[in-house]
Amino acid sequence: NIKQRFETILEGWKLTKDRVLCFFIGSTLLEHGLHEDAASYLCRPECREYMLQKGISLLPELYLSKGEPDRAESEYENFYMDLYKGHDDFDSILPELSPKDLITLALIKREKGEDFSEIMKNAQKTSIHSNMSWRDLLSALQEKLKKMQPAAVGIDGDPAEFNRRRKEYFKKRIELIESYL
Repeated sequence: NIKQRFETILEGWKLTKDRVLCFFIGSTLLEHGLHEDAASYLCRPECREYMLQKGISLLPELYLSKGEPDRAESEYENFYMDLYKGHDDFDSILPELSPKDLITLALIKREKGEDFSEIMKNAQKTSIHSNMSWRDLLSALQEKLKKMQPAAVGIDGDPAEFNRRRKEYFKKRIELIESYL
């Protein structure tokens, strides 16, 4: 029950101000399409610190969902420049990123009408190593979409928007990778 779990996590945040809970609240709000509420958590310094520690940034996804691709791209670049300290420019980081890391930037570029394949060329199409190629990511996303069970309750009670957004998240990525391959 997402609603009960969310309320429990929200209570935990109020009591502890724990950065992990802050991240989970922000990500849940983002998944439900509550952009402004999500931003109020995801933009907190403790949440950014947690995302840097885990190598996961949700702010580019937030801004992309809000229809702000320029801001999404800026946040993406800032995050990875902070994550990969010691690089002089953003382009030097791209070859170090996995398809899982690059997919959001490719989606941003596509939204801006730019050539997203230039971003995707930074990772291999196929690889003998697990989870290191576009085909590996495509297979993983297809499997997750196939196994995804619809939520019965959303944080506001109605799960329709949450379920729609979850499916859309996977379908956008699958379609982008398929168009590249």
